[in-house]
Amino acid sequence: MTLTCCLEKTFAGKRIAFLGGAFDPPHPGHEMLARKVLALDLSDLVLWVPSWAPPHKEAGRMSSFAHRYAMTRIVAEQIPGCEVSDIEARKCFDPSYSYKVLEALQEEYPGAELQLLIGQDSLEQLHTWYCAEALAERYTILAFPRKGNKETLSLPEDFWSSKLLRKLQNSLIEGGYVEISSTDLRKELVKGSNVEHIINKDVLSYIEKHGLYR
Repeated sequence: MTLTCCLEKTFAGKRIAFLGGAFDPPHPGHEMLARKVLALDLSDLVLWVPSWAPPHKEAGRMSSFAHRYAMTRIVAEQIPGCEVSDIEARKCFDPSYSYKVLEALQEEYPGAELQLLIGQDSLEQLHTWYCAEALAERYTILAFPRKGNKETLSLPEDFWSSKLLRKLQNSLIEGGYVEISSTDLRKELVKGSNVEHIINKDVLSYIEKHGLYR
């Protein structure tokens, strides 16, 4: 039996949720998404994928990939059912389009069912993403609403086909969503605020050790 056949047998039928982001730094909202999707048995594995060059962010102002990967790994290793991938660093995607990353992940996890794990804000902006229609057509979308409210979802009906519109509307999952962003967290870190209540303690220790966000 070839290695490829072994891999296909290993990952066949496995549901792998792609959780991508800059993770600069990772925050409780990311942790909540990962824990919730696993607790609801919606995925078999949540794969955290730090981006190399996010298309919607100014890459020059981000922490290095090495630091963001290290912080993400700290969090993911504390959650059973989570792993971290450095695929974006290996592929050097620039910009880091989710569609291209998912295509590459499909090669590394043959036979797996890849899913896109996002929050409602990202779901509402999905039409602006690279290959948005192909992304929505090809992959399962798992999205968590703001503050548990599914009624506020706003999707552009003039962009999505009726079929994809229904798919995206049905992708929202009951549950809460932590209202915090990495941008807000960085601002508090720069100000020297006490952020122990809104960040993983081990990530905070890493930040302090390496002098990040000063």
